[in-house]
Amino acid sequence: MQRNHKKAHWDVAIIGAGPAGAACAITLAQRGWRVLILDKQNTLRRKPGESLPPLAASLLGSLIGALNTDTLSVWGLAKTRGNISCWSSTEPDLADFFFNPQGHGLGIDRQCFDQQLLVKAQQEGAHLLRGTRLMECERRSANTTNSEDAEHWCLTLQGRLMQTQHTARYLVDASGRRSVLAKKLGVMRQSHDQLFAFCQRYTTTSADDDAFTRLEACPQGWWYSHVTPKTPGSDTWERSLVFHTDRDLLSAQQAATAEGFAALLAQCSYLPAQLSQLGYSASGKITGANAASERLSAFAGPGWLAVGDAAQAYDPLSSQGIGKALESGCEAGQRLHYALSESCNRQGAEHAQLTHYTTAQEQQWRLYQKQHRFYYEGQKRWPDHDFWHRRRSHSASSAQNTNSSRTAT
Repeated sequence: MQRNHKKAHWDVAIIGAGPAGAACAITLAQRGWRVLILDKQNTLRRKPGESLPPLAASLLGSLIGALNTDTLSVWGLAKTRGNISCWSSTEPDLADFFFNPQGHGLGIDRQCFDQQLLVKAQQEGAHLLRGTRLMECERRSANTTNSEDAEHWCLTLQGRLMQTQHTARYLVDASGRRSVLAKKLGVMRQSHDQLFAFCQRYTTTSADDDAFTRLEACPQGWWYSHVTPKTPGSDTWERSLVFHTDRDLLSAQQAATAEGFAALLAQCSYLPAQLSQLGYSASGKITGANAASERLSAFAGPGWLAVGDAAQAYDPLSSQGIGKALESGCEAGQRLHYALSESCNRQGAEHAQLTHYTTAQEQQWRLYQKQHRFYYEGQKRWPDHDFWHRRRSHSASSAQNTNSSRTAT
């Protein structure tokens, strides 16, 4: 199948250029389909570092190829050994990846990693339009057997200087929590809590070879910390420290300031000592981001589907953000490949593939809810603090609703 990027017709147009959108684009482009990626940003923004658990690290290897020492450096990745958490008690609990078949997880420099995923997608044949927004989309039908004129989307895109018209047989919403496409189609986004993340970067010139992700619960919420993969040739080590609390609580107002952030951190018994020992100091401004558990009321519909955080966004405690993005992007690419390939019965093939995708997404959401309740119920040290009281109340309500549904059935 020949690719012609000068044409305004695409097999799949992907709104969003993060890991989920890039994984979907790579999967489709490798199979010869014409893929367009829209990125509203002209350049990639700096983001807090993240990590991949072993299973997700294995998935990444199957998507981009073998991960060796040189590959890891180019992609902004570094091997991680496990998690150390002070969650249910003040005593650190170690979960070592040594006993996992993969043997390690991956720390991620998001800016470098996201850029390399887009480079990979373009190398496979996908076309990237930066600084471009989806303004309008309309689904049109045509009574023809010509695949170019069959049921498709008409898109109006706004670039830096002009609007352009494109068509695509399928659309993928990979726009993150904004769910740009889903909102245009009238699909509701449901939020299940008010979790918000406040991130402060810390830097030092002392060598930090810590290969563990660190978590610590506190009365107002919980903390997450890990080393960002070091840039080759740099003499500086960087560590992201992220505080999670509910947006409407007083602790959120406090965490938004440098003084308040430091005061909250000082209440921890574990993380401050590590920062002090290695001579870390705060660098740059505190940034904030929505970290609530959210999902779309529908994950797919005629001619479209959503991937990554656009479909469902998880509490960072799950450590599934990037892994889920890659998994759903690859799965969506496979489903659209099958739907596009079965052109003799495209409408029936589309329905079957989108239904399969939706079913899988629903199952993943139910599993996530179960895991979410399990981990938050395991922390019982501050029963009267609002942050933890809300999660126990929500868990009890969810369990009661589940039991009522089973009884009714």
